[in-house]
Amino acid sequence: MAGEDQEDASGNIWIAGHGLIRYNVSSNKIDRVVDSFPSVRMPDNQIPCFVADESNNLWINSNNNGLICYNIEKGTFQAFYKG
Repeated sequence: MAGEDQEDASGNIWIAGHGLIRYNVSSNKIDRVVDSFPSVRMPDNQIPCFVADESNNLWINSNNNGLICYNIEKGTFQAFYKG
């Protein structure tokens, strides 16, 4: 289910707004902030919804820019634009 927060395959909690943050449940602290999307044309970084999958990817809806896949382990992005 899409929403404001999701658990990844490791059980960490991701929270969206203007970018993403990860709350690491093992260390009890925020350990990752994704506040820029360099390879994706995303001017405002606003994330209205996203979903985590079993392969440690976050599937992100971006306003006016299609679907973005963020690989958590590699820290890489792949964009899927309508065309």
